[in-house]
Amino acid sequence: MERLPAQERNSITEASEFVNFLGGIVLFNSAEFFRAHEVWEEIWLTSSGRDKTFLQGLIQLAAAFHHQSRRNMSGAASLLKASCAKLAQLPNEYWGIEVSRLRECLHDWLETLNEGKDAARKETPRIEFNGKSGSFGHQSPCGDATDQRSARPSSPYARNRKRRNT
Repeated sequence: MERLPAQERNSITEASEFVNFLGGIVLFNSAEFFRAHEVWEEIWLTSSGRDKTFLQGLIQLAAAFHHQSRRNMSGAASLLKASCAKLAQLPNEYWGIEVSRLRECLHDWLETLNEGKDAARKETPRIEFNGKSGSFGHQSPCGDATDQRSARPSSPYARNRKRRNT
């Protein structure tokens, strides 16, 4: 697999990693938490540094909501707390994700779980991708739909990826 030129790379350097990363977001936002966890874990296995921390935070987030969907609130709270700790180590935007907005929503969720409030009525967070060249549409990370467009992301990875001859 060819690496993208340095000026066209973010932290994810392989086109397949980028596609998988976005696929994990789609799965998470579709409440396919376990599958999102699995997709991100594949990228995490070969990552390092802040990228590894970021992916681990997302993996823990997906696992937390998997537990919440199965009514394991203590497991959800524990993993959500771990996810928040990982995401707190990152800048406000990372890999095209508004981490600061996501962190705010997760703290709200953690408060709900810690206070024993009925989390079943609360909408699950959405991960908002708004990379420099495009986005999936404008969604609040807390699930408040402000734009229901289902556009595919336009990114330097997608535009500049060389096609393989098969």
